[in-house]
Amino acid sequence: GARTMIEIGTGAGVSGLWLLHGAPEAVLTTIDKEPEHLAAARQAFQHARIAPSHVRYITGRADSVLPRMNEAAYDIVLIDADPEHAIDYVAHGLRLARPGGTVLVPRVMASGRIADPVARDALTSDLRGLITETLASTSVVATLSSFEEGLLQITTRRS
Repeated sequence: GARTMIEIGTGAGVSGLWLLHGAPEAVLTTIDKEPEHLAAARQAFQHARIAPSHVRYITGRADSVLPRMNEAAYDIVLIDADPEHAIDYVAHGLRLARPGGTVLVPRVMASGRIADPVARDALTSDLRGLITETLASTSVVATLSSFEEGLLQITTRRS
């Protein structure tokens, strides 16, 4: 039932294709700092016969673009870029998600480092904190799938 989705980190367009496959009537806004990533995604979307009106491409750094995006405007926010900025992107994602919208954070298990008590690097510590705080929060409904690289799903509560 998603109508609007935003993807932070376009890559080659694979995750965007999956999002649009699950919500074929939705409009996807995809952000990437690398123009060649957006070009590859554009080609993948054309090959998959995604209507151009269903994809909006933004070239830029997420930390510069996200503050200018409309608040509470998206049903799904996929955070698939710069793991070292995941905490900031989640904060933006929660602001961008509509009430009842979902923020998705793939690869949150950091190649298994989250479960390794010896791993104490900054990224691992930040991701552990994100998981712990999100799962304990009463302002969202969060689910963690630890399968393979992991997926954190954060759904905002409706008022």
